[in-house]
Amino acid sequence: MQQERLLVSRFWQLWKLRGVKEGKIGIVSVNAATTSTVDRDEGFRSAFEGTAFEILETQYADGDAAKSKKDAAANFISQGLCSTVWCK
Repeated sequence: MQQERLLVSRFWQLWKLRGVKEGKIGIVSVNAATTSTVDRDEGFRSAFEGTAFEILETQYADGDAAKSKKDAAANFISQGLCSTVWCK
């Protein structure tokens, strides 16, 4: 949980510099069967509770980096994201 909060604080700093106060965030993850990636996803989501950011449904790449770059990222881009997070 601590790592996710650190990651979120880095996003906040970057977005603050750019004037971003709300938007959609996409998460691309390896798979839903690995406890550490599920925990990371949940921790990241919990850090954004109560904010103006919307965390979209996680896109799983089933351990395939090419798939995550091509399919998942393209799907998110079409939804107008302000950021994408890659969980490994």
